[in-house]
Amino acid sequence: RCLSCHDAHLITSQRLSETGWGRELDKMARWGATVTPAERPAMIAYLTRHFGVAATPDAMAANGGEAIFNRACLSCHGAD
Repeated sequence: RCLSCHDAHLITSQRLSETGWGRELDKMARWGATVTPAERPAMIAYLTRHFGVAATPDAMAANGGEAIFNRACLSCHGAD
């Protein structure tokens, strides 16, 4: 839902709390994003877990996430 309008870096760099991601989804819905009520909790949980306040780029890289992203995603897709 997010990447249809936004570059991935805009999302991954925000580091919002669960409340912050909820407000962000509310704002995007007001601006026309199509997020169903059923999708909302899963999206907030995902965004908070992977791009929340506690998640840092260094921690994700240390866990191998960056290498997986580079190998699995960038082989077909651009970073944007």
